[in-house]
Amino acid sequence: MEGIKLFLNGREFIARPVTLAFIRANADFFEGTKSPTVGFMADTVYASLVRNHPDLSKDDLEENFLDVMNLKDAFAAVMGTSGVNEKK
Repeated sequence: MEGIKLFLNGREFIARPVTLAFIRANADFFEGTKSPTVGFMADTVYASLVRNHPDLSKDDLEENFLDVMNLKDAFAAVMGTSGVNEKK
């Protein structure tokens, strides 16, 4: 499937763009009226990865693959593949 390779704690994932439904549900973050929270960043990465990895649970992602060292980079990669530039 389309997307980019993302390596999280030794496992390769394919990150796809998030869906329009996800963007609409989180419009405040995508439009820049709210700053991304840790929860939003993890939700965004999960929304991207689960499209190609339906067996991945959110708990499994957060407990075994996402951590303080890779969350920001994973989020930036997903935002990039979704066509959204992260505001600095």
